[in-house]
Amino acid sequence: MRQLDFFSSTHSGASLLYIAHTLLELVLGAVKLRGRYSAMETPLGAERFVRHHGISLLSLALLGGLVYTKRLVHTPLGSVASATLAFFHAAAVLVMCHAWLQTGEGLNVAFTHTPFAIGFALHAAFGSRPYREEGGYRVE
Repeated sequence: MRQLDFFSSTHSGASLLYIAHTLLELVLGAVKLRGRYSAMETPLGAERFVRHHGISLLSLALLGGLVYTKRLVHTPLGSVASATLAFFHAAAVLVMCHAWLQTGEGLNVAFTHTPFAIGFALHAAFGSRPYREEGGYRVE
């Protein structure tokens, strides 16, 4: 099963997924701390909501970064983190597709979230290594 190997090997696509996700959310979250969106005019007083969005993205970056740096990607905890991130990105796709149906806008954001939703869902389903009683999780 090729997918299983891809998502559970030591230097895996899942590790690359976590690195890419962490860096992207870190940059996008930091940019939103300015209090405005680049593609639209932010109404006066709404800066706090944009900053809140930025902090949320930074939290997702922190989750991914910790899972990767603590070498938890291929443990059951990594699978739980992947399920959480898959849910977030899949929900973002659904929200933006709904927005696109209503306004004709938002499809570009849905396309950005789709690979992360799919990647994290596959990792959550196939990426965890079994726990070995005698030696714990194999970390390489």
